[in-house]
Amino acid sequence: MRLRARIINGFETRFLSTGKDTCHGTVAMHVIFVNYGDFEGPSGIHIFHLANALVSLGVKCTAVVPGCAEGADQFGSPRFSTYSISTAHRLLPPEDRQVIHAWTPRETTRTMTEQLRRRLGGIPYIVHLEDDEESILNAYLGSGSQLRGLWRRFRLRFGRPKRPLPCPGRYRRFIERADAMTLIAEGLKGCVPHPLPHLIFHPACEEEVFKLPLDADQVLRRKLAISPEDIVITYPGNTHAANRQDVLGLYEAVWILRSRGRKVRFIRIGKDHVHFSNPFPALLADAYRYLPNVPSRKIPDYLAAADILVQPGAAGVYNDHRFPSKLPMFLASARAVVSGNGAWVDGLSDGRNAVIVREPTPATLADAIDELIKDPEKRRQIGQNGREYARARFSWLENARRLSDFYTSVFTHRRIQIRS
Repeated sequence: MRLRARIINGFETRFLSTGKDTCHGTVAMHVIFVNYGDFEGPSGIHIFHLANALVSLGVKCTAVVPGCAEGADQFGSPRFSTYSISTAHRLLPPEDRQVIHAWTPRETTRTMTEQLRRRLGGIPYIVHLEDDEESILNAYLGSGSQLRGLWRRFRLRFGRPKRPLPCPGRYRRFIERADAMTLIAEGLKGCVPHPLPHLIFHPACEEEVFKLPLDADQVLRRKLAISPEDIVITYPGNTHAANRQDVLGLYEAVWILRSRGRKVRFIRIGKDHVHFSNPFPALLADAYRYLPNVPSRKIPDYLAAADILVQPGAAGVYNDHRFPSKLPMFLASARAVVSGNGAWVDGLSDGRNAVIVREPTPATLADAIDELIKDPEKRRQIGQNGREYARARFSWLENARRLSDFYTSVFTHRRIQIRS
């Protein structure tokens, strides 16, 4: 047996090889996804679509969440079982070839995973990374006064923070003891302890987004008091300590465009999980629509009402280690996408399937958007090329096929370790 690397659809997979190629075969197994939150936000969406795709390949799937297990149907019809952690303790039986896929090493996930492993006989577990947990942790602990940082560190270790976060020390040990890892972005490879096997896969997109009409949805725009002549920018995303400057920069870019006389409207979907001074909603006045409670299943409707979509963010500690979940959806919507220069732009072609701002500031973002406002045909062509790129690049079913092979390699490695 040896550790091998394979490039599949442009992504690297490191897996344990026994000399047999299992790339296209599936073996009966039971995957238990453990999520740090209930079925909401990007993590819930990813688990839903991956689990459904895995079931279509003959893989049994269960999702375990901290509280309400009823929310999966907001994304469609789940083909897998869902349990709250309390119900899983009572009803989830030990079976052959079970594996836990722990969705991030956040403290909630770590605790639930360890509880389930004790119940199920120490089954293997895989840790999934969506972000550089250290940068998330440092941003949370470093915002505010030193005293507040000490209080937050205390709450992470001994109490219940307001949102799911990794616990210093514990999350690293949780990763080190894992059987394998999956990563949402290539930049996270540095977080994998050597020589732990890992698989990199990007989030994909629901099929309905690929079917959005090319022309903006005027019905929804009328409901929001937005005229057909306005240029609409929609941004669905929460704000937290690590990305607040990026989001604030997008607000400022919209304000700059309004100051130039552009008829731009800004629709913001999502919640602020951190307090920060933001003067721009008041400055934008009726050009701004803040919709914090739009359910995930409705976000495509608001993308359909947009003309331009923006993924802000400059290269740096946080953005070098992530792949925004909204990007495949942006591209699939056939709206022109303007992006900062985070690691996620690798593979995109500036001016063809997206507009990439190499030195992103509020002013340069505004300039890039302004060029698209002036050239509707360019805007339409970039949007259509982006949809073609997304169709070729992002697929839940392809992710599921690769995951199925990866799970099989983890079981094989486990058996050899036990024999040894």
